Amino acid sequence: MFHDSNGNGKRDDGEAGLEGVGVSNGIDVVITDEHGAYEIPFNELGVVFVVKPRGFKSPVDPDQMLPRFYYLHRPWGSPGWLPYAGVPATGPAPASIDFPMRSQVEPESFRVLVFGDPQSRNLLEVDYLRRDLIEPMIAEGVARDTAFGVSLGDLTFDNLHLFEPQNRLIARLGIPWHNVIGNHDINTGQTDIHDDETFERVFGPGTYAFQWGPVFFIVLDNIYSTGDGWQPRFGSMRIQFVRNALSLATPDALVVAMAHCPIGDTRDLEEMFNALASGEGGTNRRVLFLTAHYHQQFHEFYGSEDGWSGREPLHHLVHATACGNWWGGEKDDRGIPEATMRCGTPNGYSIIEFDDNQYKISFRAASLPVDYQMSIHFPSELAATALIDTRLRVNVFSGNEKTHVQARMVGKGSSGPAVVLSRDAASRHTWEGVLRSTSEDVIEPGWYRIVVEATDMHGVTHRAEHEVLILAESVR
Repeated sequence: MFHDSNGNGKRDDGEAGLEGVGVSNGIDVVITDEHGAYEIPFNELGVVFVVKPRGFKSPVDPDQMLPRFYYLHRPWGSPGWLPYAGVPATGPAPASIDFPMRSQVEPESFRVLVFGDPQSRNLLEVDYLRRDLIEPMIAEGVARDTAFGVSLGDLTFDNLHLFEPQNRLIARLGIPWHNVIGNHDINTGQTDIHDDETFERVFGPGTYAFQWGPVFFIVLDNIYSTGDGWQPRFGSMRIQFVRNALSLATPDALVVAMAHCPIGDTRDLEEMFNALASGEGGTNRRVLFLTAHYHQQFHEFYGSEDGWSGREPLHHLVHATACGNWWGGEKDDRGIPEATMRCGTPNGYSIIEFDDNQYKISFRAASLPVDYQMSIHFPSELAATALIDTRLRVNVFSGNEKTHVQARMVGKGSSGPAVVLSRDAASRHTWEGVLRSTSEDVIEPGWYRIVVEATDMHGVTHRAEHEVLILAESVR
C-alpha cells in the first residue's frame, strides 16, 4: 500500500508506504505495517481489496467512475459455462499485490447520492434512466460537491450486458459510484461462489468496506445462490467479514450498511445484528441500513424486541427505485412511463447528508420539483355538509413513524384549526383524518386551500396544498 503522489498508478522512488490500512480477502482483515506491507492468504473468494481509510482514495475508472480498490485472483479464469462472461484468467499470483492510493480532503460534513434498483431490461430503459433522472440531475447540479453515489442492487433486469453502458451513463454525474449486487445481477443457476463472476469482472467484490470522512460504510452481498435458486441471506463468510472490518471503525462512528434485499427477509439477520454490534463501540454504535428490491419505499426501526442490541434503534430504509414500478404506467409527453410505485411513491433518488455521526435523508422524485414530497387525496369539490364524512388522505413519500402530519383549510380570509392526521395502519407512509369533526362547524361556500405540513424525523417540514370548491348543495 503506497501513497501514489503523482497519480500514475506505480510506486516511484520517494513514494512512501501507508501504515495502518486495512486489507481483506473478503473474510479476514489485516493491517499494513510501517512500510505499507501486508500479508494475507487467498481463499475460495479469490479476491484481495483495500478497506479505504479516511483521507485517501483508490483509482477510479474514468469511463465508468468505478473505484478500483481490489485484485481478483482467478488463475484459470471464471468457469466457461456461465451465461455471461466472468473474470478472464489472471495466471499465478504476482509476487506482490500493490495498491496505489492518493490523498484527498474528507470533511466531517459530506453528502451521498442513492439509487434503488435501476433494473434496466434493455437500452430503451437505460435511455429512460438518462432522460428521467441523469440529465435532469446534471442540469440541476445535484452531484456538485457530492462525495460519491451508490446503486442498491438490481442494476439490470437479468441482462448483464447492460452493466457497462449503464455505468457510462451514470458516470456522467462525475462522481465515483459504488454498486451493490442484486438478485437480477447474477449468473442464475450457479452456486454462491460463481453467481457473481460477471458482477466481479465489472465492479469488483460484492462485499467490502470503506471509510469516508467520519462514516464507516459496508457494502454487502445478501443474494445467496443455491444452484437452483437464491435466498436472501448474508452467509457466514460475509458476517465474519463485518466483524473483522468493524475493528477499523472508530467506536463512535456511524456505520452505514448497504445491501439489496430488505433485511427483514434475510435468513440470518440475528447473526448480522450481532456482528454489527460487535467490537469496540459495540452496542453504542449507530447503524443506518440501506436496501431496495421491493419497488416501494418505507422505513423500519429495529430495537431489542427485534434482536438488535444497540442502544439506539437500527434505522432501515427500503429505498425507492430509480425505475419505479419497472418503468410501467402511462407515458408522459416525453414518452417516459409514469413509473409510480405501488406504494404511491414516484421513482426517484435520495440525497443523504452526513455530519459526523448524524445524517439527514432527502427524497427527490425524478424530474419533479424538489418540494414534491407528498400527494394529497381529497375531492376537488364537495358539499359543506359532506366535510364531516370525507376523509383527507396524505401520502408522504419518505414518511415514517417519526413523521408528524397536520392539515388545515384556508379561505374566505381565515384559516381553520390545524388537524393532526393519524398514520394509516394499512400503509407505512399514509396519514388520514377529517377536516371538520361536527356539523356545527359552519363553512361558507367558495374556494378553499387545504394546506398540509409534514415534519420528518430530521425536523424538516414539507408543505403541500390542494384546492377544493365547497358547495352549498350536494354535488350532483
